[in-house]
Amino acid sequence: ANGDTAEVWVGTQSPQAVQAAAAQVLGLAKERVTVHMQYLGGGFGRRGESDYATQAAMAAKASGRPVKLIWSREEDIQHDFYRPAAAIRFRGGLDASGKLTAMEARVVTSAAPNFGGPPNAGFYTSSVGDMAYAIPNLKVTGINKDIGVRFGFWRSVNQSHNPFMLEGFLDEVAAATKQDPYQFRRSLLQHEKAKRQLAVLDMLAEKSGWSKRPAGHFYGISAFAAYGSYIGSVVDVSMQDKKIVLNRVVTVIDCGVAVHPANIVAQLEGGMVYGLSAALRGEITLKDG
Repeated sequence: ANGDTAEVWVGTQSPQAVQAAAAQVLGLAKERVTVHMQYLGGGFGRRGESDYATQAAMAAKASGRPVKLIWSREEDIQHDFYRPAAAIRFRGGLDASGKLTAMEARVVTSAAPNFGGPPNAGFYTSSVGDMAYAIPNLKVTGINKDIGVRFGFWRSVNQSHNPFMLEGFLDEVAAATKQDPYQFRRSLLQHEKAKRQLAVLDMLAEKSGWSKRPAGHFYGISAFAAYGSYIGSVVDVSMQDKKIVLNRVVTVIDCGVAVHPANIVAQLEGGMVYGLSAALRGEITLKDG
């Protein structure tokens, strides 16, 4: 900062947010702040925030000199943003043949609204309210809940927890009615708008050998729409000494035109690691705030 202009060199997912943050600290109009975009490295939603730009601008203002800000690993974790918390209560109604004819989903989440905009219930309930499954009587409500700690985005945002819970509920319904989870999902996708999701589901079953599961192996299947793509996975696990052993994950995606297939493969493989980490390993514990 040199009085009437400022420059910020940073890897960020939101240069506009960095520009606004620095301008506020320095008392400048936003157009007087130039943001130089650097290679991001890993962003994962965290770099959509701008608190680090605020801190750097405050140090530059106080010292009157250019500042290079580097957080230690401990500082980075201490000042992190938590992923959203979410819960859904499902209720389902079945007819005499075991068909799911009614479902109610009450979604409560701390998921951030549309990037600083007003809270939007459709944002919280997406992938449940706009799912491809044909359920004649469907009610989905969404509530934004302040959980008392600051939170940001997690990769795939609301498309992480909502489908995870929805697909889990469908498995419970299939189990309760003694239906195959794959065939149960197929029965809900027999309409024109579900063609692409049905094709993904069928290819999953084919490529994973769903109908030829080895003895002692347990398969889970799910598929849903997100951001214009249709994606699904089959996970093959077994038990050894009361521990889950992951044998294989098969993932299928229909993302339309594949401009760079290698990037798509890399993203799918990375998504597998993220999902497994969240399901089996990751946690944050809070004590006394």
